[in-house]
Amino acid sequence: MKNNSNLFLISGCMILILVCAIISVGCTSNATPVKSDSPSASTSAVPVSTPLAPAAPITTNTPVSTINIPLTTASLSNGMIISYPANWEKQELSETSLREYGRVTTNIANFFSPSETGYTTLSIDVDPQAVVGEDESDRYFNLATVEIQKSLGTIDITRHQQQGPGYKGPSECQDCKVYNLEFNSKVGARWYQFINADGTFIVITMKNPISSHTDLIEMLSSIKIPPPLKQKQR
Repeated sequence: MKNNSNLFLISGCMILILVCAIISVGCTSNATPVKSDSPSASTSAVPVSTPLAPAAPITTNTPVSTINIPLTTASLSNGMIISYPANWEKQELSETSLREYGRVTTNIANFFSPSETGYTTLSIDVDPQAVVGEDESDRYFNLATVEIQKSLGTIDITRHQQQGPGYKGPSECQDCKVYNLEFNSKVGARWYQFINADGTFIVITMKNPISSHTDLIEMLSSIKIPPPLKQKQR
C-alpha cells in the first residue's frame, strides 16, 4: 500500500513539471516580436519632384543706332543745304583758323552723332581763297593730302581719288569737282571730301566714320550747293 502511494506522488510531480515546461515555452514564444512586412515609420520618404515653370521668353533691346531715324534738313550760312539724322547734334558757327590740311578756312558747321554710335563728327569748312583752274584745283588736293600726313603722322590711305567713282558729289552744284580721301592713322579713321564749287573749296571732314558709315553716306549725298551769286564773266 505504501508503494502505491509513492508511485502516485512521483507521477503527480512529473505531470506538474511538464505543465510548467509547457507554460514556460508559451510565454517565451509570445515574447518573440513578429516581423512585419510594413515599412518602418522611420523609413525616409521618396521626394516628389515639382515640375519646373516654363522659362520666360528672352527679349533683346534694339540699340538706338539701329532704328530708322528721320532726317532733318539744315540751311547753312553759305547757302549749303544738308540733311542729317534727327538724333544728331548740329552746331553752327564761324571760326577761321589754320586746319590740319594746311589751309586757313572758316568752320561753318559741325554735326555730332549720339554717344552710342561712337562720337562720329562731320565738319564743314569753307576756304575764302578762290582756286581757279583745274590744275590749281588738283594741286590744292595734293598739297592738302601732304599736310594731313605731316600733321597726323604716317597715314594708311585707303582712298586717294581725284574725280571718278565713289561718293557722289553734291546733287546741285554747278562746275563742282569732288576729291575723296580716306585713311587710318594714330588718331583713328578719317574721311575727307574736298569740293571745288566753281572756285570755292568746301572741305568736309569726318572723324571716326566707322560706327556711322550709313549716316555719313546719306549726309554726303544730301548736300546741295547753290550756284554762285556772281555769274561768270563771258
